[in-house]
Amino acid sequence: MPTDVAVASSGEIFVSDGYCNSRIVKFDKDGKYLGQMGDDDFKAPHGIALAENLGVLCIADRDHVRVVCLNAGLEHPENFGVSYLSIKSEAQVHAIGYSREDRWLHVTHGGSTVHTPSGFTINLTDSQSDTPIAVWWPDQKGFLSPHDIAVSPDGKTVYVCEVKPPLLWKFDVNRP
Repeated sequence: MPTDVAVASSGEIFVSDGYCNSRIVKFDKDGKYLGQMGDDDFKAPHGIALAENLGVLCIADRDHVRVVCLNAGLEHPENFGVSYLSIKSEAQVHAIGYSREDRWLHVTHGGSTVHTPSGFTINLTDSQSDTPIAVWWPDQKGFLSPHDIAVSPDGKTVYVCEVKPPLLWKFDVNRP
């Protein structure tokens, strides 16, 4: 039961298979199986974002409460799945989106008993990548059930959809 998909400019396809399995599957442009990763490493990989200009695939590992970024194996297929970065979250991570323009990863996570459901942004090329450069949410209550993220091609707008209630939020990204 797939949860998300990312497609490289070469046509390679990455599918997060997170509801019944816990893996990321890679196919070529014709749909030929190329490999998979994460069978025992992820717990409900819910969203994926391809940072193609960095050669990295980031995974919203929902139930492990983290974002994991791994080598996508685009230039060197033998490096598929090699660790790049891991970011611990304060609550279940639901969705991620990547802005090629500024190399930022936008992440939403749900609430917990001590945390308001919100989003945060990290710089994937900064040595302090696990430290958010921004934290954001739609109002005082935060998100109710964020489920997916899309980033505009110029990186200036982030869209977050929620499933309950069905809402679409638009955020203008402020660059430092």
